[in-house]
Amino acid sequence: MKLKSIFYISIPLLSLILAYIFIYGPNKGDIVKDKLIRIEKEHYTREVEIDLETKSKNDIFLDTINEQLLESEKIIDDILNGTIEDKNENPAPLFSLPNQFGELISINDFKGNLLLVDFWASWCQPCRLENYKMVDLYKKYNKKGVNFLSVSLDGERYQKKPKYDWIDAINKDGLVWENVSELKGWQSQVVSLYNFNKIPMTFLIDENGNILAKNLFGKDLENEIKRYMDEN
Repeated sequence: MKLKSIFYISIPLLSLILAYIFIYGPNKGDIVKDKLIRIEKEHYTREVEIDLETKSKNDIFLDTINEQLLESEKIIDDILNGTIEDKNENPAPLFSLPNQFGELISINDFKGNLLLVDFWASWCQPCRLENYKMVDLYKKYNKKGVNFLSVSLDGERYQKKPKYDWIDAINKDGLVWENVSELKGWQSQVVSLYNFNKIPMTFLIDENGNILAKNLFGKDLENEIKRYMDEN
């Protein structure tokens, strides 16, 4: 006869918290919280198949605790030694689209720098208002190594001259950085790649091509840029 039980062993969790605070500092609560949740899920949850004919529940329970304590000790050592592998990467989907001059621009062109990707359209009034804030951010942070890429969803069926509308908005709003578009509206490949259903929409991508944050605007967006730059 076999039963399945799930044990949640969190005895070493306090040690992990202290270790992360030691490495990352007390002010990075979100990093600590996210990593602890991930590690607890990966290392402290076990589904154990118990064979009642050969081993008692108590023996299985004690074996499980001993195994996880040993594993936890190794994890803590890795944290303190700075060798623990961070698997919490969220790679930004790759794409290449033409700019207003017909030149193909790839998101990979910006690798090595912090990149702000802004999805918008000329017909989107909230987007146009955000463009002015984007211009201010560009003036503040472009010289510090932050790149900008605007991706337009112009090309909806009701637009008679989508390319004209797009380029006109670029010029009027002062978007002096790279601008790209398929001119296919919501049918653009980037919509499904980045899985969003409203604009404006922003994605902040780190130097290694991983998504740091999304859907941030104004002060929240600027604070996230500052936080990343202070840490790197």
